[in-house]
Amino acid sequence: MPVESNIAEVQAGMDRRAAEIIIAAKLALTEAVTEMRKRMIDLVVARYNLRRTYVAEQFELDKAREVDGVLQADVGVRHRNIQLRRFDLQQLTVNGRPGVSVEVLAAGSRKIVRQGFLVELRRGKVDGGQGEGIAVPVDRSDKRWGRPYKIAYGPSPSQLIRRLRDHQQAELDDIASERLQIRIGRVVGAWGGAW
Repeated sequence: MPVESNIAEVQAGMDRRAAEIIIAAKLALTEAVTEMRKRMIDLVVARYNLRRTYVAEQFELDKAREVDGVLQADVGVRHRNIQLRRFDLQQLTVNGRPGVSVEVLAAGSRKIVRQGFLVELRRGKVDGGQGEGIAVPVDRSDKRWGRPYKIAYGPSPSQLIRRLRDHQQAELDDIASERLQIRIGRVVGAWGGAW
């Protein structure tokens, strides 16, 4: 007795299931980087004296997508340096001269910016402007700045997270693997075990 099979029907079923597995893998990677973004924000807020909302704005989620046949997902981190005024700024007087202090580390001591003073920045407080910044006097003969002061900056978000991210990579891989197993298990379970 001959056995017959419709190859086109079998192929279509396999293609459909392959597409479902790719969607599950994309969802798993996106969940993993979303979790990683949350953990990165938690690490930065725990270590540095920055507001959670500001830190969250610095980490952009790139959802899973296919690039050259490989699924990729990532957390983008801003590279522009953070103005020192964001690190718990306080105005003070040091030996009769104006100054400011900042506390960069959440558990650290305050650092005094001698002769530092506040200036209104170019865009000020309108249209999402940055308000005021900490200015530090510069040598008037230095023509690079075009004014007698420069704005003081601290590290960038990417510098804050760089060391922490290297330690987190193995954990991210574990999370992605776990989420992938769960998602693919759901897809295969929905098939009822039938290919």
